[in-house]
Amino acid sequence: MRGGKLWHSARMRIVCPICSAAYEVRDALLAPGRTVRCARCGEQWVAIPATEAAPAPPEAADEPASPIPPHQPPAAPPRLTAMDRLTSQPASLPHTGFGLPAAWAASLVVLLLFGWGLVAWRADLMRVWPPSTRLYDAIGLTPATPPGR
Repeated sequence: MRGGKLWHSARMRIVCPICSAAYEVRDALLAPGRTVRCARCGEQWVAIPATEAAPAPPEAADEPASPIPPHQPPAAPPRLTAMDRLTSQPASLPHTGFGLPAAWAASLVVLLLFGWGLVAWRADLMRVWPPSTRLYDAIGLTPATPPGR
């Protein structure tokens, strides 16, 4: 309530023709011929208020019934939803290149070289960074000659 009055605005439901996303929009925002854009897929279309979307058929003025039915155009095919379009497309197969396995192998080689360097140059590392001596003592890799002697 604002100022003792109840503010209520009429809303209209519009649906994106591409992805079938539905939106509730105030009627005052939809001027005739206004283009709207779907927040989900980005499609732009002209939203038509429900009163204009389906005009009432003209009333027949006491015409005699014709024995021949009037020609009716063929019915339009039903609109597909986004899920129907997705399921109608074949699934794409994963890329079978060698890039990912090569990246994993390169990462493993780098880690192994790093580990080998930590063991091979442990005396130099303990001399440069003395706190590492406690780590090497804990895992039993202290060199036979103490560093710096």
